[in-house]
Amino acid sequence: MSLKGRSILEAGIFTPEIFAELADRTTRLLDARPEPIFRDEAVVMLFYQPSTRTRMSFQLAAIRLGAQVIYTEDAGKFSSAAKGEILEDTTRIVGGYRPKALVLRHHDEDAPYVVARNFERLGLDVPVFNAGSGAGQHPTQAVLDLYTIERELGRTSDVEIAFVGDCRYSRTVRSLVTLLIQCPGAKVHFVSVPELRVGADVRDALDRAGVPYTETDDWSDLVPRVDILYMTRPQKEWFTDEAMFQSVKDRFVLDLPTAKRMRASARILHPLPRNEEIALDVDPLPQAAYFRQADYGPPLRTALFQMVCG
Repeated sequence: MSLKGRSILEAGIFTPEIFAELADRTTRLLDARPEPIFRDEAVVMLFYQPSTRTRMSFQLAAIRLGAQVIYTEDAGKFSSAAKGEILEDTTRIVGGYRPKALVLRHHDEDAPYVVARNFERLGLDVPVFNAGSGAGQHPTQAVLDLYTIERELGRTSDVEIAFVGDCRYSRTVRSLVTLLIQCPGAKVHFVSVPELRVGADVRDALDRAGVPYTETDDWSDLVPRVDILYMTRPQKEWFTDEAMFQSVKDRFVLDLPTAKRMRASARILHPLPRNEEIALDVDPLPQAAYFRQADYGPPLRTALFQMVCG
């Protein structure tokens, strides 16, 4: 199935066949400049939450493909949302300007679906790219993570992965699990304090797919065993109790002695930004792949624009 003209709302859109094409295109773009597809047409980016890597890589991808990028940073303050305008009205206006794509980051899990349905109802042919929605989905980060796994390990099958830290609110964890379910031989571990335990929806999805998983608050036996150690930061924005946040934020810190217990072929991923969950002296280790992971972002999102808008 082609991605041509389709909105990218959730990670499940990346079937194994689509992932294979996207990965091939991304690899070819690592050292090559793409041919323009936009011809000075507009790509609109509405970000209601902060972003560095996702925002810049989408923006760079659009520019490299010939687009003029219209960008609103902190759209909740610097758009008419600050005056009370609802998302449906904002995006109806944006869609009416006929951009080639809308890239949306929003604090509401349902926001990308609301916008896509609104565009469809209005007959507006504008694909929506979900650049992160609440604690729900971050599909382009998930496919970037899977591409990094393939690039670093040389495979996506028979991968044993441990998600560490915030397994409850992390949309990157939820989204990547959606893709791992499609990978033969996957084994998944969730390492967290009880307050950040993975959601029932993720456990149910793994159960339905027959993918084995464990939940634990002790990672000592997993560190030397897994292929991928996927670190996440406890996200302060989801905590209403400051004391609770302070009590859990440093529970799992990957320091140098711990990282050196990993196998030479294993890799450390992190969607970034990091706070203190990975020590700086871990960065030079060959297992530390999180900056390479970020580097793959622009070519992958360039390839995705090609497949959707080209």
